[in-house]
Amino acid sequence: MHENPITYQKALNASAVADSLSCDKALAICKIFEFDHAPFREYCESHQITFTDCSADF
Repeated sequence: MHENPITYQKALNASAVADSLSCDKALAICKIFEFDHAPFREYCESHQITFTDCSADF
């Protein structure tokens, strides 16, 4: 999938993410939407979305 800020935001909206998400959920979003982890995490962090329960490798 073509990754850009619009597709990241659409994925977050479709996943009902507002201001935080678990690392497990972030990994699931990346798998479903075929995102690379690092750019997706950077996008989230730059939009004040925090990560919780980060025992996963994200």
